[in-house]
Amino acid sequence: MGITSFAVREVDEKTGSVTYALGGTAPLGLEDISRLLVTELGECYAAFTSFQALAAEQETYVAKENETMLAAMARTPFTEP
Repeated sequence: MGITSFAVREVDEKTGSVTYALGGTAPLGLEDISRLLVTELGECYAAFTSFQALAAEQETYVAKENETMLAAMARTPFTEP
């Protein structure tokens, strides 16, 4: 969607002079971008599904151990580091 290589430095091998050319590479086509975005969307869904599974695992652990953790915190006074 953007332009790359907007400014190009060119050196004349014979004279050693340097010039800068403005131009660029044509942007990606809509079909290319659409295909890449569909792939990326699948990766996003997979990552979110994994995150949901991790959160559910943590929720299950905390719910199960809640009473034990609260009792341990009540017995151990908080001290400043």
